[in-house]
Amino acid sequence: MNVIFFIFLLFLCFPMQATAWSNGPAGNAQTNLPEGCTQPPYATHDYVADYGLMLLSAGECDWLMPHRVMYLLGKEAPDNDDIPIECNSPNTGYDDRRKGQSVEWAADGSGFAVVGEKLIDRAAVRVHEEYSKAVTAYQRGNLSDAAFYLGAMAHYIADVS
Repeated sequence: MNVIFFIFLLFLCFPMQATAWSNGPAGNAQTNLPEGCTQPPYATHDYVADYGLMLLSAGECDWLMPHRVMYLLGKEAPDNDDIPIECNSPNTGYDDRRKGQSVEWAADGSGFAVVGEKLIDRAAVRVHEEYSKAVTAYQRGNLSDAAFYLGAMAHYIADVS
C-alpha cells in the first residue's frame, strides 16, 4: 500500500504534460515542406483516422492502403492551407478552423444551436462534403484524391469524437 501511495505522490509532484487533439509533434504539426509529403507527422488525428481504417474489413480498405500517405495528408487539410504542391494532393488544404469545425451549442446548453429551423452542425456538413468529394473521385478512378478527401472527413469526425 505504501508503494502505491508513493507512486501517487510522484505523479502529483512531477506531472507529465498531456495534450488532447494534436496534428503532430511540437514544432512539426503540419506538412508544409516537400520533404514531409511522404511521411506526414503522426499524432492523435492520425490515430483516430487509422483506427477507422482498422474497423473496415480487408476487402473494404484494400484500395485505400496504397494511398495511406495521401489519406494522412488529407487528415491535415482542415487545419492546414499550406500543403506543398509537391505532395500532389488535390488541394493545399482548407485551414477552416476559424469557421468552426464542430458543433455550436445553444447558449443555455440545452442542445445544438438552431438558426431558424436549421441545426448549426458544421462538423456534419464538412463530413458530408468531404465524403461526397471522395465518392466522386473514387467513381472517376482517382483513388489518391478519394483517399485525401476521406482523410479530411476523418479529421472532422476526430474533432467531435
